[in-house]
Amino acid sequence: MRHARLQTRNRRRSPHGDIVVPEGAPAWITPPLIRETLATWQPFYRDSMTVDDAVTILKSVGRLFEVLSRG
Repeated sequence: MRHARLQTRNRRRSPHGDIVVPEGAPAWITPPLIRETLATWQPFYRDSMTVDDAVTILKSVGRLFEVLSRG
């Protein structure tokens, strides 16, 4: 789940510290949600997770929720 880091021009600046939401991420993905995702999942990963890793997890969970909500 390692992804190349996005260049600075492809990121939205955040007032929430060092967390930056990558350009093109869904609007519901916010710096606090990324921070919480990293805090939740990091204990299960040997390597340090990146913002891109957290966004990948969140987008996957979002797709799962979308499929399950269709009934």
